[in-house]
This record gives sequence, C-alpha cells and structure tokens, in this order.
Amino acid sequence: MLAVVIDDPQDLGRADALRVIDHGARLEFQVALKDDIIAYIEASYGLREDVGSIIKELGADEKGAEVNVVEEAADDAKVVESDSAVIKLANQIIADAYRRNCSDIHIEPNGKEANTTVRFRIDGDCQAYQEIPPQYRQALVARIKIMANLDISERRKPQDGKIRMRMKDRQIELRVATIPTANGNEDVVMRILAASKPLPIEQMGLSDRTLEQLKILITKPYGLVLVVGPTGSGKTTTLHSALGFINTVDMKIWTAEDPVESRRRGCAKCRCNRRLGSRSRRRCARSCAPIPTSSWSAKCVTKKRRRPASRRASPVTWCSRRCTTNSAPETITRLLDMELDPFSFADSLLGVLAQRLARTICKACKEQYVATRDEFEQVAAAFGGEAVLAEQGIHFGPEFKLWRGRGCEACGGSGYKGRCGLHELLVTTDELKRAIAHKAPVEQIRQFVASTAA
Repeated sequence: MLAVVIDDPQDLGRADALRVIDHGARLEFQVALKDDIIAYIEASYGLREDVGSIIKELGADEKGAEVNVVEEAADDAKVVESDSAVIKLANQIIADAYRRNCSDIHIEPNGKEANTTVRFRIDGDCQAYQEIPPQYRQALVARIKIMANLDISERRKPQDGKIRMRMKDRQIELRVATIPTANGNEDVVMRILAASKPLPIEQMGLSDRTLEQLKILITKPYGLVLVVGPTGSGKTTTLHSALGFINTVDMKIWTAEDPVESRRRGCAKCRCNRRLGSRSRRRCARSCAPIPTSSWSAKCVTKKRRRPASRRASPVTWCSRRCTTNSAPETITRLLDMELDPFSFADSLLGVLAQRLARTICKACKEQYVATRDEFEQVAAAFGGEAVLAEQGIHFGPEFKLWRGRGCEACGGSGYKGRCGLHELLVTTDELKRAIAHKAPVEQIRQFVASTAA
C-alpha cells in the first residue's frame, strides 16, 4: 500500500493517473492543504530552506566577527565573508513574508548587544518572525539596500527604493524605506506590492448604494474626488480600482505619483517630486486635449500634503487624491485649514470616500456565543445607544449572540484572518457646497451629512 497526500481526493482524474503511474497499486489517499504539500516537498528536497538553518550557517563563521561591507557602487557592492548566507537570509525573509500574505516587513536592529528583530505585519497586526544575531545586522541591511539600488555607504539619511522579485507564481514589488535610528542602527521597512491586475471595483466590499454613487462620481468628466483614510487603509488599492473601472479605449489617463507604486496598462504614470511636481501637473494639463463629448481625460494626484499642490488641483479634470484624514467631513475642514479658496474648492468637490480596514473573523474556526453585558453595551455605544437597538428589536439576553474565532492553524491561533473595508462616502450637494464656502466646522458638516442621509 502506498500513502499519497493530495489536496483534493475527489479529483478522480488525478487519482487514476497516480494508479496508472504505479501500475495499479493500492493507494491510500490522505488529505492536506496544497500550500503545506508544496512546502513539505520543497523542504524535503532542499528547494526551500528554513530561516533557522540559514542563521546556523551564519553562526558557523569561525571568527564570529561582524561582517564588513565593501563600499562600492550599488550595482557592484558585495558583502564579504558570509555573503552567500546573508543573501539567502534576505531572500528567504521576503519569500516567507509573501507566502504568509504579509503586507509589511520590519527589520529592527537593536545594537551590538541585542538580536535584530524581524517582524511581519499580517492583516494589520505585527507578529514576531525571527531573531537575527546582532553581528549580522549591518550585513542584512546592506544586502537589502543593494537589492533596492540604494547607497550602502549612506547611513545617516533616510532612503527610499524598490525591489522586484520573481516568485514561482508572479512577480512582486517591495517598496523599501530605510530609517536611521539611535546608536548607529538603521531600520528597514519593506511593503509588499503584488504586481497583479487591479481589483475590480465591484469586489472592493462597497455597499450597493455606495458603489452606485461612487461610479457616478468617477465617471463625471470634471471635479475632484478624494480618497482618504489612515496609513495602510487601502487608499492606493481603491484608486487603482477606480482607474481600472474608467480605463477604456476612449479615455486618456495621466497619473502623477511619488513614488510610482505599480504599472497599469492604459495609464501614463509620471513621478512627481518637489522640483518637478508642478511642472508635471502643468505638462499633463497641456498634453490632455480639451474635454469632448466622447473622450475625456483623467488625472490622479496622490498623497500630497503641501498647500501649493492642493491649490493647483485642476477643477476641469477628474482628479482623485488620497489624504490621511480619519473621516469624510474632517477632510473638508483639513483642506480649508490648508488655506484653499473655499469658493473654488466647494465648486470642484464632487465627493469624499473615507475608508479603513478591519480584521475579519477566521471562517475556519468561527463560532457563535452568547454575548456578555459589557459586549452588548459596547455594541450599543457603537450604534447610538440601547434605545436605537431597541427600536430594531435587539435587546440584551440569551438571544443576543456574537461571533468569534477560536483560533486554528489557518489563522495562526489569532482567530482572525483577512480584512474587510469600511467605507464612508460623502457626496456633495448644493447645500453642502454653500456650507463649505462659509467654512463650516466639522460637527456642523457631520450633522448636515447625517440629516441628508436620513
């Protein structure tokens, strides 16, 4: 009898193929996840190394001395002594982060005495990954800087770069940022940007009403649409999904970004900075033809907090812009605080989409339970009080149940796996534009929006 591990025992085609290969031998099928099967094969045949074994290889250095870095040009710089192990270590960290659906990699040297900490951010939560011996902290950072084409001799200034790596199923990009810290250390943060097609706007988790209104806004041939939210809330993903929705043959799209995070067919992307930012925007405006009835131009200006950049936003072009404010009404007052002309700004503003990401309960281990009194009060406070819940027929008692994750292998014992988007769309009306023109405070705008929605 031959034991065969397979991810789908109901696949009769593969089962018959296995029997033919082994001349009809009796097979015992065992079930496992596809990723676990591939990982086991790679580990068994030396196709994939474990980080622990690589660190042991680093520790095999007899001298135990700190690895030196030859200060040459970025393309020719090489790490001497334990260079091959350091290269494998850097590659393995990135590969493991990608396999775990990690969004950020944090490499945090803690000086000569303590180990260097490597953490992964998964579903918005930082998790410990590995400890690297302190004598190899500079070599690891230098290797990552070489991969990102950064200056390895410069350790006093922050640097930004990009790494492109080919995984077995796709090419990924990593946005690299180095930050000098105390005691001569240098932190590295790498954000993984999967080089794939933009997610369709229908799959962004928007409610039907919000999705319908957003489509109306982004298909208008004029005005300003803002996408706002805290750092890491998916603003770039939303912008690219919106651009993918309007990216048709009859449309010319220019984007001005810093940095350019991904390449999209049909979008002419320009990198803007302090010297060339205003020049790029003027060049885009001149290159795009006047708006006809059948073809119009779109321009995407991303994440510029400086006041002159906001003043130059073209009111005759659809301009999506991302800001790091917390809510849609707050965005309006924030832009007014930047001394924008309230009259012209109110005329050009079409809407504000505020978003953030929330962790979702693991589907593999979720269970229902009777909520406690404290949990009921928390839910009531979030929805406006117990009176509001009572109007919906919701009361505290054995019937009031919530969901939670027990913790399993699929979610790493946390009970959470994946994230969902929470969106707030503010669509401007004539009354709201008049309130903006008179510089109304946040609470007044929020009350106005609530009364309009009601």
